[in-house]
Amino acid sequence: EVLDDQGVEATQQTEVLPLLRMVTLLDPSMTDSYDTIVWDLYKGQGQTETALGLLEEGLARNPSSYQLNFRRGLIAYQEKDYKTSLDYGLKSLQLTQEEFAQLDCLRLIYWSAKELGEREAQTRALADLVRMRPKERLWQKEMTKLQGQGK
Repeated sequence: EVLDDQGVEATQQTEVLPLLRMVTLLDPSMTDSYDTIVWDLYKGQGQTETALGLLEEGLARNPSSYQLNFRRGLIAYQEKDYKTSLDYGLKSLQLTQEEFAQLDCLRLIYWSAKELGEREAQTRALADLVRMRPKERLWQKEMTKLQGQGK
C-alpha cells in the first residue's frame, strides 16, 4: 500500500510478494499477509488459480479468519460463482462482530442471493441491511422491489 501511495506500479512491486510469502510460511497466522498476496495475485496480476490456491492454504491454516473467508467470498462473486460467494458470505458474517465488516458480508450475501434467486437469504440479508442502515436509499429501493416480486 505504501508503494501504491508512492506511485510505484504493481509490476515494479514484485519483490514484495516473496517477502510476504515468507511471512506466511514462518507465521501462518498472519492472515494480512495471505490476504495481501491473494488480492495482488488475483486483481493485480490476473493469476486467479494461484491466488485461490494460496487462499485455500490460508483458510486451511486459519479457518476462523473473517478476513480470509470474506476474501474467498468476494473473489467467488467476482468470478460469478454465486453459490460459493453466498456460502462464504454467510460464514464470514458469523466470524465478525465489527459493524462495517457485517455490512460488507450482508451486501455480499444479498447480491449473491439475488443472482441465485435465493429469496429467503436475500430477504434476511436485506432486512438486516435496512435495520443497520435505515436511511440508506438503495436498501429501501431493493426492499420495495423484493416485496413487489412476492405479490
